[in-house]
Amino acid sequence: MSPWSKITGKKKLKEKIQELEKELEACKEDRERLEKRFEAEKDRRSRLSTEKQEVDKELKKLRQKLENQTQEKEEKEKETREVRGLSFRAAVEGLNKLSTINSEKKDLLTVYSSEEDFTDSKALKNSASQRAFREIKEKNTVTFTDEDFFRLKIKTRPFFETEWHLDKKFRPEKILEFIEKEKYWVLAERGHTRIFSESSGDVEEVDRVKTRVDSEQKKGGFSQGRFERKRDEQAADHVELVNEALKEIEGDIYVLGDRRLCENVDGEYLGGFDSSRPVSPDVFYNFQITRF
Repeated sequence: MSPWSKITGKKKLKEKIQELEKELEACKEDRERLEKRFEAEKDRRSRLSTEKQEVDKELKKLRQKLENQTQEKEEKEKETREVRGLSFRAAVEGLNKLSTINSEKKDLLTVYSSEEDFTDSKALKNSASQRAFREIKEKNTVTFTDEDFFRLKIKTRPFFETEWHLDKKFRPEKILEFIEKEKYWVLAERGHTRIFSESSGDVEEVDRVKTRVDSEQKKGGFSQGRFERKRDEQAADHVELVNEALKEIEGDIYVLGDRRLCENVDGEYLGGFDSSRPVSPDVFYNFQITRF
């Protein structure tokens, strides 16, 4: 190898070393820059985490405040919501008074709410306040509201269909017409069913069906399963005799009692009844009034 070749090789090696040192210096600068960015990002994340904790804490306080305000509002509404029983006679008198109320504008709202949904609930919602709308949706009720002065709701048997009226007067006539018409009520119990005619609160017993339906199992008797089957058979026989008696009746028949027993009794089922109360229109209609 010539001396010139050795000199050239050393020169190239030196240049390569210088080039690598520059790259190393550039890498060090990049690393320092990235470390600074990392520290800045780390500080930013820490700051954001602290801010998030503060926001979460404030949000929790606001949610608790809203929950407390909602609870206070509900309790206040509950305090002003008076629910009590209403006698048949008082209900008739009140409904007749409602029918005499008139307004110059169509702003008197009457809502009959039974088991069905409202077909035009959006229009109804626009015709009532939010609070009134919640009350209106309760089943088996008739609500009378004037948003400025008057709000009450009457709960009774579901003998009406769902509908509503916004008019210059309240519309209680569907209840009053039902009360006035002649109809029959069946108070159905296992082994003892009574049938009454009623019109405008005048009640007369027209028939009763009494059969044997065991109420409890005797010691040493059938197994529980067999006893229940026998009791169901006795109840079915009782219902058959009730339906035989109802065949003699011409008119609308409404049935009150245990749903399972009454599902096979001929007539429209309107709910249960308290057998400990004396038979009267109050038992048939079971009126309640709510002011809200």
